[in-house]
Amino acid sequence: MTRAAVFDVDGTLADTNHLHVTAWWEAFRQAGHQVPMHAVHRAVGLPSTDLIAHVLGEDRDTSRDTELSAAHKTLYGQYFERLPALPDAGRLLERLHDGGWTVVLATSAGGAELGALRRAIDADRAISATASADDVDEGKPAPEPVEHALELAGVPAGRAVFIGDTVWDMRAGTRAGVRCVGLLCGGIPRADLTEAGADVVYDDPAHLLASLADSPWREIPHACPPVRQGNRRSMTRVINGTGSDKATTGRLARAVDAVRWETQSVGRAARAAVRGPGRERDLLIQSLKAALAALLAWLVAQVWLNDPMALMAPWVALVLVQATVYSSLVTGARQFAAICIGALVASGAQAVTDDTTGALALSVPVLVLLSNWPRFGDQGIYAATTAVFTIASGTVSVEAVGHRLGQAALGAVIGVAVNALILPPVHLRDVRENLAALAREAGEVLSAVAGDLRDGEWDAQTAVGRLNAAKRLQDRLDALRSARGWSRESLRLTSGALRKLHRAPTEALPTEDEDERLGRITGHVTALTRSLAVAADEERSPASPDPEVLGSYGKLLELLGDSCRAEADRLLGEEEPGDPLLDERTEAAMRDLHSALQGGLTKEAGQGAARTAVLGTLVLQAENLWADLNPQARGR
Repeated sequence: MTRAAVFDVDGTLADTNHLHVTAWWEAFRQAGHQVPMHAVHRAVGLPSTDLIAHVLGEDRDTSRDTELSAAHKTLYGQYFERLPALPDAGRLLERLHDGGWTVVLATSAGGAELGALRRAIDADRAISATASADDVDEGKPAPEPVEHALELAGVPAGRAVFIGDTVWDMRAGTRAGVRCVGLLCGGIPRADLTEAGADVVYDDPAHLLASLADSPWREIPHACPPVRQGNRRSMTRVINGTGSDKATTGRLARAVDAVRWETQSVGRAARAAVRGPGRERDLLIQSLKAALAALLAWLVAQVWLNDPMALMAPWVALVLVQATVYSSLVTGARQFAAICIGALVASGAQAVTDDTTGALALSVPVLVLLSNWPRFGDQGIYAATTAVFTIASGTVSVEAVGHRLGQAALGAVIGVAVNALILPPVHLRDVRENLAALAREAGEVLSAVAGDLRDGEWDAQTAVGRLNAAKRLQDRLDALRSARGWSRESLRLTSGALRKLHRAPTEALPTEDEDERLGRITGHVTALTRSLAVAADEERSPASPDPEVLGSYGKLLELLGDSCRAEADRLLGEEEPGDPLLDERTEAAMRDLHSALQGGLTKEAGQGAARTAVLGTLVLQAENLWADLNPQARGR
C-alpha cells in the first residue's frame, strides 16, 4: 500500500499568509472595523466565515459576512500572478513523489486561487490530487479536508503525514488521526503548533527537505497490509453506534498503527543484528555483556565469597558496563564515586535516625542536590539511587558499610573488566557515518543553489533559505567532532591484542585530517551561500553579477555538489562511487567553466568595481572549495 503526504498550501508551501492578513485587514477597514493585524494572522487558515467570526465575534452583523469575504477575495486576487512559493516547496513535493509517496493538497483555497497557488509551487507532476474547500462541507479545524485527502490518496490515517503551518491545520490533522508536522514559516510559534498536535516542527519546506531522514517520513514503512477506508468507517460505527466519533477512531487507528510499527521495528532490529556488524549488533552484544557482568559478580560475591549483601556487586557491575561502553574510565570513575558516596551517606542517615523512612527523608534530598555537582557529570543520580538501594537492605553497622563498599568495588572491577576484555566496544562507525553525511548534505546544498542559479530563480528570499541550510551543516560538523572524541577515547585502552577481538577493522577509520578537510568544505559552502545571499540583496549589494555568468557558476557548483556526494560514497565504501573529480572529462568540464568565469570576471570589471568584487569573491570561494575536494588540483 502506498503512503500519503498531505500538505496545506497557504503558509506551508506558498509564502502567502501575510498577503492574506493584509487583504483581510483592508477588507475589515473598508467595512468600518478596526482590527489588529495580529488577530487576523492568528485566524488565517480558517474558512472565510469562521475567520470573520473569530476576529469580530459571534455577535457581529452576519449579513455583511458575504461582503467581507468578497472584498478579501478581490484584494487578495491582485496577487494571483505573483504569489511566492516558499524555498524548496516544489522540490520537497517532487522528492516525496519520487520516493513513492502520494502527494495530496488539503487547502481552504479553491477555484482560481488554488490554480494560482499551484502555478506558484510549480510541482504539478508530483501532486496526485487536491482536497479543496469546494469539496467538503466544513473546513479546518474540522477533519473533513484531511479525511477527504486520505480518501483521494486511498490510504488510512496510519499511512499518512499531514504538513501545515497553523494551529487549525494541526487540529484538523490530529482529529483525522494522522501524524502532524508543523512549519514555522507561517508565523505561528512552535509552542502553539506543538500544543495543537504537531509531532515535530521544522522551519520551512527547505528545512524539512534537508531533514527527511530524521522526520516522521521514515516512521512509515513502504508497505503494510491493506486497510480499506470502508473498514475505518465501520470501526467508527462499532465504537459509538453512530459513526460520528471520528476523533476517537483516529486516535485508535493511530495507536494500533504505532504498535504495529514498533513491532516491525523490533523485527527489523533483530534481523539487522543477525545479518552482520552494525548498531543493532553492538546493542545486542552490550546487553549480553551487561547481563554476563551481573551474573559473574553475583557468582563471585554470593557463591564464592558467600557474602550476605551480594546484591550490590551485580548491580554495580551492570551499570558500570554501560558507563564504560566507550572505555571511558572517567565516566566509570564518576559513577563509582557517586555509588560509594550514596552508600556512605545512606548508612550515616540510617545510623542517625535508626528508621528507614527517616533515613530516606534525610539522605535522598541531599544526594539529589549533590547529583547536580558538575564533577559527577551525568552520573550523579547514582548517588541517590544507591542510597535507596542501601537503606532498603536495612542493615547498618561499620561492618555492613565496609561490605557495601567492598561489593561496589568488586562489581566495578568485574563490570569494567568484562566491558574492556570481551569484545571491547570500539565504536568507530559514527565517525564514518557523520563524515559521509556531512559530505552528502554539503553536496545537496550546492546542488540546490546550482539549480536555482541555472533556472534564474535566485532572489533574496531563496538566498536566505539556502544560507540557513548551509548553516545547519555546522550541526553535523559538531556531531562529527563528538563522534571523533568518543572514538579516540575508545581506542585509547583497546590497543594491540584487544582490537583484534573487535567485529570490524579499526585501521580503516578515516584519519582526523578528513575531519579538518570536511570542516573546511563546510566553511566554504557556508561562505559561498552567504556571498550569494549578499549579492541577491539589493540593499547590501549595489549590483549582482550578470545572470549568464551566474548560470555558469551554477554549473560549476553542480559539479562540486556531485563531487561531495561521490566523496560520501567513498567514505561509506560504496563500489564505483563515480567521483567526477577523478574523471578526466568531468575535471576538464570544470576547468572550462572556471575559465568562462574568469572571462566573466574580466567582463564584469568593465562595468564597475562592485560587480567585480562580488563575482571575484564567488570565484575565489569556488576555487577554495575545489581545492579541498580535490587536493591534487591545488596550484593547477
